Amino acid sequence: MMVKNLLIMPGCYHHYLQTWQNILVDNIDSSQKILRSLYTDWGLAVAACVEGDIQRAIQIKPSNKTVTVVETFACKFVAYHEGCYQLQQYKWREAILPLNQAKSEIQASLNWQQEIDKLCTLQRQNISNFTEHLEFAQFWYDLLASQLARSYLAEYKAEQLREKLANETISSEKALRELQEIKKIDEYNPVVTDLIERVEVTQELKEIDRLLRNGQYETMVKRARLTHHERVRFIVANFFLEILIDGLKNGNLHDPKLIMQLGSWAYEICPNEPEFQAIYQSLRLR
Repeated sequence: MMVKNLLIMPGCYHHYLQTWQNILVDNIDSSQKILRSLYTDWGLAVAACVEGDIQRAIQIKPSNKTVTVVETFACKFVAYHEGCYQLQQYKWREAILPLNQAKSEIQASLNWQQEIDKLCTLQRQNISNFTEHLEFAQFWYDLLASQLARSYLAEYKAEQLREKLANETISSEKALRELQEIKKIDEYNPVVTDLIERVEVTQELKEIDRLLRNGQYETMVKRARLTHHERVRFIVANFFLEILIDGLKNGNLHDPKLIMQLGSWAYEICPNEPEFQAIYQSLRLR
């Protein structure tokens, strides 16, 4: 290896091992780190990784603890390649320990991160069990927290909540709180955003239905008008117009004031809905 333009041979390096720690610096490129690690007890395992013989590297890696900075890097270098090898074999559980050992070096290397993202994407495609998807997604996120990992974990956490809501094993209030936490993982995830909207719409419609059954029409209209969900506004406005139309068709609705009131409530809630414009015009609300 080269140290300050001086060529250092392996025997010299080992003879003055402790002295080198005061000379060698951490802020060197990865190729120099690899060269220096070849001089340590991890050298043969590192060399095997460089040659692509990861199985041999796993077999011959030292069992003793690392002492120097270079040895620590060598250990993490081998661990990274071992973890990638396990992912290539679709054995992600066996990859957990080595990849976690190499975590600090992985986070410092964009190339390593991209390789793990690629391998984890392939591993994901090889999983069919929902629970395993969740476990693997959590591991990937904890290791890397890349956008791919964030999206994957958020998606499956949201789907888990969707199943709980369908089975009525969680309240909508608690589900919304958990969804807001999931949103912190991946803020713009479409699966999470869609489920949040669905839960909020369901909650609002339940509240509007309660107001309807209690005859609190003005409060019902006000609540519908203030919602930021277009679907809620449409459903409530359509409800009033259906009463109006059915009443006129069946001859049950004769009071002009009530007819105008129903139309006015719908117009107040949803004035620009294309489907309602003909009715609004006939009532001269436009």
